Amino acid sequence: MNRIILAVTLCFVFVVSASAAPATATVSVDCNKGQKISNALNNPALNLTIEITGICEEDVEISRTHVTLRGSSPLTDGIRPAPNGLKRQVITLVGTNFINIENLSLSGAVTGIGINYTFGVFVVDCIIKDNSLAGVIAGTASGSLNVVDTVITSTGGASNRAIWATNGSNITCTRCEIDNHRTGILLTQGSQANITDSTVLATRRGVDASGGSRFISFFSTTSSTIEGGTEAAIQLTDNASASIFDGADINGRIRLAGKSVARLWGSSQSNPSFFNSVESGSSLMTRSSTSLDGDIDISEFSTVTLPGGSTTTGSLFCSLGGDAVCDTPLTATLASDCGQCPNP
Repeated sequence: MNRIILAVTLCFVFVVSASAAPATATVSVDCNKGQKISNALNNPALNLTIEITGICEEDVEISRTHVTLRGSSPLTDGIRPAPNGLKRQVITLVGTNFINIENLSLSGAVTGIGINYTFGVFVVDCIIKDNSLAGVIAGTASGSLNVVDTVITSTGGASNRAIWATNGSNITCTRCEIDNHRTGILLTQGSQANITDSTVLATRRGVDASGGSRFISFFSTTSSTIEGGTEAAIQLTDNASASIFDGADINGRIRLAGKSVARLWGSSQSNPSFFNSVESGSSLMTRSSTSLDGDIDISEFSTVTLPGGSTTTGSLFCSLGGDAVCDTPLTATLASDCGQCPNP
């Protein structure tokens, strides 16, 4: 009797093993022949790579883990929404992990990549272009989203945001080129963005952070720029913060409000469209010979600190308890009515 049970058990194990999903698989999708990425995603492999040729017109949603979408070049291979579809998102990631998107163009939707409850995403060597609401949205409780060697752009500056992180999400951009959006990087509701060796050029706001969100930048190998057009290069409100290390070219106005904090190390500001403003209990702190351009209005118990050889080309105006602390020798080059930075 025991021998019969053992034989049945061994047979069951053999059947289960034979039908188990393969560990890895690579599937080719030729968009020029009408093949679909959505069909390839049905492959049961535990680690699936989909190699894409041409431009696929479909809405791609990934809800499984360990998937790589790969083209040979974003100039020839990519994804755009189906012409008769909703065109909401080129790629949607919900509740998944370990997704790689490589060498592809993602264009023509409301959002290029939309991410919720997802971790471990790499977007590498892609072109994300002409998506009307945002190039990339990390929407809810998402992290470890890494964008590398990627261009996020918009024809004619019509798109609203290049990157939008919200609801506690986290995004990293390394050697990214962000240009021609109304807002380059938007951070809301306790989110964070880290950029390294990247350029942010926007027609209205370069970086716009609020709700306790954090912006951190490192420039280690190249000269990079954060540019805002008509409104601000850096705008922080409602307990937001920005830390810019190792220097950056800040092209445009700095605006801080609502107990926000900006720290600049070795940075250089130019071309503010209006005066800089630090208000409502906010702080602007500089180090390592940072140079600020234009007047600075400091109000409502806010502070500006300019030590370590930092300078400003404009005047400092304090009101309603605002004040500024200047280095020695005096670094406010024009008039100042701030208690600790008197007129030269």
